Amino acid sequence: MRKVSLAVFFGLLAGCVAVAGCDDDETDGNGSSTSSSGTGGTTSGTGGSTSGTGGSTSGTGGSGGLPSASGFCAWGCSQPSDCCFGDPNCPGPYPSNPTCEPNGNWCKGAQCATTSDCLPGGSNLVCVQLDLNAQGIGIYKICAVGCQNDNECTAPQTCKGVDMNNVSYCLGDVSPCTQDSDCSSLGLGNNCNEATGTCHCEESSECTFDNVNTCIHN
Repeated sequence: MRKVSLAVFFGLLAGCVAVAGCDDDETDGNGSSTSSSGTGGTTSGTGGSTSGTGGSTSGTGGSGGLPSASGFCAWGCSQPSDCCFGDPNCPGPYPSNPTCEPNGNWCKGAQCATTSDCLPGGSNLVCVQLDLNAQGIGIYKICAVGCQNDNECTAPQTCKGVDMNNVSYCLGDVSPCTQDSDCSSLGLGNNCNEATGTCHCEESSECTFDNVNTCIHN
């Protein structure tokens, strides 16, 4: 598996619109992706730029450490519409509700409010709440496949994700970076924190991955 850090994970969120829809991994209890509009994946949804999530997910997560609150790649913005990435329903209700975060002007992907937002994507989806404060991203709510055992997840995901409310969901693995080139080759920063296995940036010119163009220092 190609080396990917949590930072990379968030970059993927930017391009995928739904956690459930993307095959990318998340971070253990902390990350997911969606494709909707904001930052990440299609998890059913994480869309957007660096951090979005939304949709129907099935969340994926990672084993590597989380990025610090400073020096992560995201998509810059001045208003929510800058984070829509071609979604004709955006800005609007979930999964078309990314936000332009005031603490740095970066796109945060679409978020669910309750599990009812997720049900159109599948009766097994739940809205999970992830604590990404340590990464400078804050609380992040995405739709993921709820589970009680591994049989309810699609391999290689397993029922190992646990959100802030002790809700279990399907989560995959992400390989941590082990050297700077693992990050620079992906366009998610030029530095690998080997202790946490995450990529970091110093300048926006280092952020060339899909749907990321700005190095955020919170």
